[in-house]
Amino acid sequence: FPKKIKASKADVILFVGTAPQLAVAFKQAREIGITAQFITQGAVESQQVILGAGQAAERVVYSYYFNTEVDNAKQFTETYEKKYGMKPTQYAAEAYLGMYLFGEAIHFCENTDDVVCVTGYLDSLKKYPSILGNISVNELGDLKP
Repeated sequence: FPKKIKASKADVILFVGTAPQLAVAFKQAREIGITAQFITQGAVESQQVILGAGQAAERVVYSYYFNTEVDNAKQFTETYEKKYGMKPTQYAAEAYLGMYLFGEAIHFCENTDDVVCVTGYLDSLKKYPSILGNISVNELGDLKP
C-alpha cells in the first residue's frame, strides 16, 4: 500500500485512522521516501503518534475543533490539566461532553430508565453552550457543533 502511494507522487496525502494506525502510516511512509504533506484529524495529538512515529509525525496538518482557550472550555481545561498534567485532547473533550449531556438528560428526566425522555431531551438540544461551542442535535441524533 505505501508503495502505491509513493508511485502516485502525490503532493498531499490524507490519512484517517486511530493514533496507532497513524503512527505506523507516517513512519512507514517516510521510511520508503514519501515526502508528501500529510493531512489528518485530531487523533494525531496522541502521545502514541508522537512516540510511535517520531520525526515522521513532524509538520503534519490536521483539523481540530476543540479550542481550550474559549470561555466555555477554560474551566474544563484547567481542571483536566491539574489532574493529568497536560492539556485535554479533542477526545477527552468529546468524552466529557457526552457524559455531561447524558447526566443532564437523566437529571432532567428524573429517571435513568426513561429512555424515551432521555432521548427526547438529547434530541431537543439546539445551540446548547458547551465546551465544544454551541451544539445542536440533528434529525439523526448526531451532534452538530
